[in-house]
Amino acid sequence: MLKAAQNHPFARLRATKHLWGYAEEHAVVWKTDRRVCGIGDPAAVIALCKRLAEAGEIGPGTLIEVPRVDIAAFSSFDIARHEYWSVLWTRQALPHTETDDRVVLLPPSEHAAIDALLDVAFPATRNRPGNDDIKRWFGIYEDGELVAVGADRSANGVGYLVAIAVMPNRQSRGYGAALTRRMSRELLADSDICALGVTAANTRARALYQRTGFTEGIDLTSIRLV
Repeated sequence: MLKAAQNHPFARLRATKHLWGYAEEHAVVWKTDRRVCGIGDPAAVIALCKRLAEAGEIGPGTLIEVPRVDIAAFSSFDIARHEYWSVLWTRQALPHTETDDRVVLLPPSEHAAIDALLDVAFPATRNRPGNDDIKRWFGIYEDGELVAVGADRSANGVGYLVAIAVMPNRQSRGYGAALTRRMSRELLADSDICALGVTAANTRARALYQRTGFTEGIDLTSIRLV
């Protein structure tokens, strides 16, 4: 599948050991038990997904992630919810700044504090302590209080930053940028590319990530089937 997808960063992130792949001239689609992903021409990807659904290869509850299209393109699917978002990436980390020195690796003993922070600053995230895909957590303290966090969920040689969150009363102090810079340097030490996800509605975060070097990427539409 990765060869057919020309090692696209999004394909590398979503590849698993057990998947089924389908390649056509303008589309590559692959699926696991509960997720279907595609890259290529959006219309060709959607058409291939429709044929797979008609053949019974895409079942209820499946998450489908494809290049950005309007939700109307999925009119033949029963949709529970949808989201527009992007995966952004960089191949070169920004230089060190003084604020980056405040970022530290968090021990397992801080998992409860991480959860408490995410409950306030990023309640929608499913990236939580105890998630087997997460390799390590980073954070920033202010006056002994954990005020910002981020996690490493790297996969298949792609560094992947997730759950970057700053307490609302500690924002606009450069902590989000510091986490992004420091973590990307750490991950790029072991990977040739570092990526992260951001929703289309979160324009403030997207601007921050672009300032910190995440200037390439792919815009996506996700739908969850009923």
